[in-house]
Amino acid sequence: MSAAKRVLDPVAREAKRLGFVARSALKLLELDEKFSLFRSLRPTGPRVLDLGCAPGAWIQAVHKRAPRSTHVVGVDLTEVDVSGLPYVDQSRVVTLVEDARNFHEFAGDLNVQTRPFDLILSDMMASTSGIASLDATRSLELAECAVDVALGGSVALRPNGNLVVKILEGGGSVEELAKVTKPHFEKVSWFKPKATRTESKEIYLVARGRKP
Repeated sequence: MSAAKRVLDPVAREAKRLGFVARSALKLLELDEKFSLFRSLRPTGPRVLDLGCAPGAWIQAVHKRAPRSTHVVGVDLTEVDVSGLPYVDQSRVVTLVEDARNFHEFAGDLNVQTRPFDLILSDMMASTSGIASLDATRSLELAECAVDVALGGSVALRPNGNLVVKILEGGGSVEELAKVTKPHFEKVSWFKPKATRTESKEIYLVARGRKP
């Protein structure tokens, strides 16, 4: 979005007024209001995994809304510095410069076997090409990566835990993601936050209650 459009965008203005580094924080807060994502966290020592965490807006949203004991692990291809960001308690955040597609190679360092995550968030998105079918395919690949992180070899999501994944609609991407997710959760829903730009094709899968 250009600087001029950002000035005219009421959602972006509101995010800035509240101290968030990106409008995406408001999307996560909407998702929480709709699905009680943070109220469902364990009362002591809950852990949240944020895939595609740059520039740190979702980490801000988690620390603003979730229980004070919540720890966040952020993963992104680029370095993310959350020092000085409003709402963020640095003592409860670790950010890693890693490729989520290689999660199982560094999962051991996160102790997921003994301390799986209560909530896994994925706002990952590849650079768009302008070709709708290609962008949807790339989006599906990253969305399936998030599901694999949660349910694959390392099983990073605890039983009864929740998963939130962004994906671009088109070319059957939504149907395909639902197909690989529904068997493993008690309930799967779709939600498009009001903070999403009108022209955007993005939508969020919210999968609640991972089956043992």
